[in-house]
Amino acid sequence: MRELLDVMAELEERWVLRRLSDIDLSVVPPWLVEGLSTASRYEHSIHVAHMAAIVAKRLRLDEVLLALAGLLHDAGCGPFPHITDELMRILTGRRGHEENVEFILSKSPDGELSLLERVVDIDEIFQIVSGGHALSPLISGPSI
Repeated sequence: MRELLDVMAELEERWVLRRLSDIDLSVVPPWLVEGLSTASRYEHSIHVAHMAAIVAKRLRLDEVLLALAGLLHDAGCGPFPHITDELMRILTGRRGHEENVEFILSKSPDGELSLLERVVDIDEIFQIVSGGHALSPLISGPSI
């Protein structure tokens, strides 16, 4: 668990997560609906990582792998949630922000890939986030 906290602390200082602080989770702006509580993609990702670590511990799964998949599951988001998914598909050939995580990490000026590769199989993270792994439903829910 110490290893996970160290990696998460390092990632929180780097571009791939810092950029999520400026992206709202909701497409509805808080000024439009009185009393609407919104979170950033960053805040949401921190909570998903926390819940993923708890689930992994209870199910005796790899806590580091699952928590990092949760932390990075929205890293592929464009600047406007879900609205820019279609533009990203056109530009990158990938559908949905879940498949853009690898693309975003490869473009980062902060070298998060090398940090992640020291502690997990990064390809397995991409598989989990994009829905192609047995653990994917624990991060993004069951596919319909």
